[in-house]
Amino acid sequence: MKTPGRPVTLGAALLLSAAVGLPSAIQAQSVLERTPNVHDGWIGDQVRFHFNHRMSRMEIGDERRLIASPTFLLGVPAHENVLLGVQYASSSEVVESNEWELFVRWAPLTAGEETPFGLALAGGWNTAARSGDGEVSLTVPLANAQLLGTVRTFTEAYDTSDLRFALGGGMLVRVSESVAFAGDVVSLQNRSDGEEVALGAGLQLQIPRSPHTFSIQATNTPSATLQGSSRGNGDVLWGFEFTTPLTFLGGGG
Repeated sequence: MKTPGRPVTLGAALLLSAAVGLPSAIQAQSVLERTPNVHDGWIGDQVRFHFNHRMSRMEIGDERRLIASPTFLLGVPAHENVLLGVQYASSSEVVESNEWELFVRWAPLTAGEETPFGLALAGGWNTAARSGDGEVSLTVPLANAQLLGTVRTFTEAYDTSDLRFALGGGMLVRVSESVAFAGDVVSLQNRSDGEEVALGAGLQLQIPRSPHTFSIQATNTPSATLQGSSRGNGDVLWGFEFTTPLTFLGGGG
């Protein structure tokens, strides 16, 4: 587990400050469409910002301290079915370092009346692990639920020379238009000692009269990047995720 007190870099501070207090009539990508560790291949038509904050307790001597693990996401639609994005985790355990993930996502299929499922492909670069990462995600909407699936690959998994894969799935169950329950599981193949299955659960909420959504989460993954959300660490982290569109930057392609 990381020691407390790691400073948040200037880049993360700028991402956070840009997202505060921005009213909008346009919907951000909703947490009612994803689980804590598995997304639905969203692209959208608006620049948006996600703030994911997870916390765990650490005993240092006779003291108990709260360790924060935030992940910031900034996504920019470059085309009607292409998204450019960056994620920053200031307290990552992928390689015990600040973690940047640069990615591009393409969604050739969107679930609708003519297509029973959605399909998205993503590729990116994890600067901390110095790894080329990829993902295929699948979305299957049901009457009051949604099934999610993911296949992930890492060329230099967790800053090693190993090519590794992960499989995962999730499910959302809506109890109303603004409330849903979410759960997921993601597992690395050939897990070693200390590597656990990634588990996540959340209460997903639409904030009334706003484009923002909010998730109350419990998971064992400190960061929300592809590598960070594919490996559990044995601790239960409690936290939240907040999504907002950045309307002052205009619409997408």
